[in-house]
Amino acid sequence: MTLCSTISLLRIRTHKKMRNALSLVVGSLLMGMLCLWADGEVPVANPGTSLVTWDAPSDTPLNPTYKVQVREPWGDWHPLPVHNMKVGHQAGDPLRLSANPKSRLDSADASFVLFDFDKTVEIQITYTKGSIHEFKLSPESYGIDAKLSGGDTVVFSIAQRADAPRKMVFRPNGDYESECLHLLTNPVEKDAPNPADANVLVIQPGDGIPRSLPEGKSVYYFAPGVHTLPVGAWVEIDLGEKKTLAGFDLETVGKQLFRMPGGLRFRIEARVAANENWRTVYESLDRADNFHLSGVSLEDIEARYVRIVLLGNHLDELSQRKPTGANYPHSCFIKQFTLYDTLGRNVSAGKAVAGSGGDFRKITDGKGESSFGGLYVAETFFIPSPNTRIYLAPGSVLRGAIGGKGLSKIRIGGRGILDGSVLSHDLIFREGRSSSIQIVESSEIEVEGITILDGAMWSVVLNQNRQVAVRNINILNRIVNADGIHFSATR
Repeated sequence: MTLCSTISLLRIRTHKKMRNALSLVVGSLLMGMLCLWADGEVPVANPGTSLVTWDAPSDTPLNPTYKVQVREPWGDWHPLPVHNMKVGHQAGDPLRLSANPKSRLDSADASFVLFDFDKTVEIQITYTKGSIHEFKLSPESYGIDAKLSGGDTVVFSIAQRADAPRKMVFRPNGDYESECLHLLTNPVEKDAPNPADANVLVIQPGDGIPRSLPEGKSVYYFAPGVHTLPVGAWVEIDLGEKKTLAGFDLETVGKQLFRMPGGLRFRIEARVAANENWRTVYESLDRADNFHLSGVSLEDIEARYVRIVLLGNHLDELSQRKPTGANYPHSCFIKQFTLYDTLGRNVSAGKAVAGSGGDFRKITDGKGESSFGGLYVAETFFIPSPNTRIYLAPGSVLRGAIGGKGLSKIRIGGRGILDGSVLSHDLIFREGRSSSIQIVESSEIEVEGITILDGAMWSVVLNQNRQVAVRNINILNRIVNADGIHFSATR
């Protein structure tokens, strides 16, 4: 296992008993941690230069506190989008408990900028809220000679380090929270996938995101702009030919803490031809008694392909407030899924052909000896197969969470943002909240260069894996337990 980054405040979690330790990825305390965001159109890079910048998407939250520009020595200035971020405090944090009026229970706004460079750049920071009486640029170990100009602007130069990319925090007038500016850089990318290559599926904003890649494709290429990932564990069944479906049985695990504390939330989709869009033919999202469903009617659905999507479990408000284990709304597990034609014949036996986990075939094997699902399926997009790359282009924002199990040769990288703001952050769910990245029981996993923003729980969970590398990622979170990188039983 390798872990390569410029981390001065990273905590690697290896045991649950550490979960109450102070998170080191909260807002303005990041200092030299791992961080980044981006968007817009194509990144700006002049031939022969070592500086790359990009625009922000039109609907990306920006922060007007600063104006920031960057250039190569004696070159043209490039304005950078100043992104907004949230910072927060954990219970017991001295800042939260102090009389400082800027400390609050709710999250506050701070800001950050992102860009790539290889050599030396000059950076100009202008504070828009008045004069700068004093400032601090961290980490001090960088030895930056920053100069105040005109009362509201600071200028300095810095050289990149490929083995420890520069991450800085600018603090004006003694502020250690809402006025902080994070300057987060990486080296210029060297092996980004070519969107024109035959194995690359380019996804533009607004395009549907397939749960599995088309034949011959191995790369999800998320172009600049905002994308929202589809969620849920799933299994696809190929009936071999078009059938008329009249009903189904769905055997779940019993009601259990952690695994299935509430009734199953699920959707059944169907299509006749492989090139058609999926259509929803049955959905149940709010029944607390959805266990062991038998003899459920369908309205004589014509289909060759059927997909069941598991979307967690339905918890009533009382269940949510019970001790840990009852408050896992994103978990669910099923044992068997059986489809019947109009004559009552089982037409799905042994016909599961694809799914979000290596054990998906068990749900049509007729045995019911083990289960399929997961603890965090309701908010997670699952990597469908080995040898898959998920690439976030500079200027892309990918909303949601990414998961996988039983995989190999997986790469998640780029210069875009994995935005967790769409995930449930309610502390009532405790450790039932979703991680931004969770890959387990896999090998040859790499996470590189991206920014994780506003995650809801442990940001990167890589458990029970072999040959794992995490390099130069950036994490900006605001909530308790949304801390950095979690390795357990991994090498």
